[in-house]
Amino acid sequence: MESYDIVVLAGQSNAEGRGLGQGKYPFEANPRIMEYIDPYPFRMEKNAEGEDWLVMHEPPRFVLKENAEEKNQKGEALASLIPTFASCYLQKVLAPNRKLLIVKAAVDGTGFYWRDQWGKGERLTNRLLQVTEEALHLGTSSRLVAVLWHQGEHEVFERPWLKDEERKAFYHCCFLELIEEFRSRFGNIPWIAGEGTKRWEKDYPHESKAVWDAAKEVIKEVRNAAFVSSDGLLSNEEEIHNGDLLHFSRRSQEILGERYFASLELLLTNQK
Repeated sequence: MESYDIVVLAGQSNAEGRGLGQGKYPFEANPRIMEYIDPYPFRMEKNAEGEDWLVMHEPPRFVLKENAEEKNQKGEALASLIPTFASCYLQKVLAPNRKLLIVKAAVDGTGFYWRDQWGKGERLTNRLLQVTEEALHLGTSSRLVAVLWHQGEHEVFERPWLKDEERKAFYHCCFLELIEEFRSRFGNIPWIAGEGTKRWEKDYPHESKAVWDAAKEVIKEVRNAAFVSSDGLLSNEEEIHNGDLLHFSRRSQEILGERYFASLELLLTNQK
């Protein structure tokens, strides 16, 4: 059995990765980077009340995968923040006798508003807790290093009738409860969150500010946490003009990964 440093990736589509266009670093598989992934597809259906219901395999059945791979959709590679984050971690933190295990718990298009997704006691949160516990038992001396969280776009455009202060209060409460529930199980693990694309924010200026301000406040409140800015990063639309304002381009995902690692490195330094 291996010894793993475990990093949990959670949130929605920008966490999964939807980056297109040209990047600076070509993706290369590395035998020291492994994944714990859910191989079963997800889909949305209407429940009896007419609400969107996330259909997924239950109970979750994650599998350990050697050599992390880049996500592929219809023959097109999609970039995430993980390759550059992992590369930095291998170079600067990972001990020679250990491997890096990425627990991929992010799910496209999910948020806190729908009762079957993120939130205290909800299905994706329970799934996150379960697979993190499983990952810790995969190696002989595994340790949980950090949670990388990217989510909030869902709350930016849902419930358009909400006032800004209501939107902010809702996200603050839900995000705080999620972190506290996770830490009650696994300890004061570093938690790093990130901001959405600036181009997306232009279409939802007040809603975006409410959500990201709430996220920043929670990060300050819980401590041992960081918030990553998206200043200077471009969407797919701005890179390849495909109409996708929501998702970071490949090059921006690379930079985002570097920023997430820099934030973790600073948190780890402060712990010493």
